[in-house]
Amino acid sequence: MLARLNNGQLQGRTLRRPRVLDSGHPQGLQYCDDHELIRLEFEACGAWETLALSEDGVVLTASNQAGSVRFDLDNNRISSDGKPWQEPASTSLDRLYWYVADSEA
Repeated sequence: MLARLNNGQLQGRTLRRPRVLDSGHPQGLQYCDDHELIRLEFEACGAWETLALSEDGVVLTASNQAGSVRFDLDNNRISSDGKPWQEPASTSLDRLYWYVADSEA
């Protein structure tokens, strides 16, 4: 799982399996198969201050003073401020892609 905060937007990606270390490649990793490896991509707008990943790597929590959003990366669900899990909105036909707008976060 890779997540970053970029200009007030959380961007994340989870892979189907770990990348393979290739000693023959100058950087050691093969990035050309990223799109085949992607299991889920997501974005969430907001003034996020902290990110936390659960110990088992399943739940990512983005928080700020106004609240938090939890992303269940295994079951493709979200929960805002402790509310029940729900299916995220999508802005594309690709079911692997989530987008959570400010009003939902």
